[in-house]
Amino acid sequence: MLIPNIITAIRFILIPIFIFFMSIRQFNWAVTVFLLAVFSDFMDGYLARKYKMVTKWGKLMDPLADKLLQISGLIMIGFTGLIKNIIPILLIVGGKEILMFIGSVILLRKGIVVSSNWYGKVSTVIIYAAIILSIFAPEYGKYLLSIVVLGALFSLFMYFKTYSRHFEFLVFHRH
Repeated sequence: MLIPNIITAIRFILIPIFIFFMSIRQFNWAVTVFLLAVFSDFMDGYLARKYKMVTKWGKLMDPLADKLLQISGLIMIGFTGLIKNIIPILLIVGGKEILMFIGSVILLRKGIVVSSNWYGKVSTVIIYAAIILSIFAPEYGKYLLSIVVLGALFSLFMYFKTYSRHFEFLVFHRH
């Protein structure tokens, strides 16, 4: 297994550790683990591209690990009571991720790999920042979470716009 894939696998292991520390309200440890996972997210992609170690496994598992980390972070800031009414945020962000995952699988079956774009990367950074801010300063984190929702909707719209031509069942043909 290549180093970037090992780093991605480690991120999968860090997620339950983050959840554990959040659940026992050890927020400093939780954020430390979360930041390690975030750092691993940037490192595996950088190494894979720089050293030409991009694999099909990495193309699928890296975004899955990212999304699991993000959704786990949102769930835990709600579960711990740091942010009230997290459910609408989870529904929007989680729904967007489910739609993106389904779309990516459909496109992958056609040989099309959905690659990340600048708006997806910006959304990722904002959600990571919002989770950390919500842990240490929930009164401010809730505002950044509003931006997360807007970013999720914008990303979904942009990905749909970019890849919609590949979904024949969504295209209406005139006879």
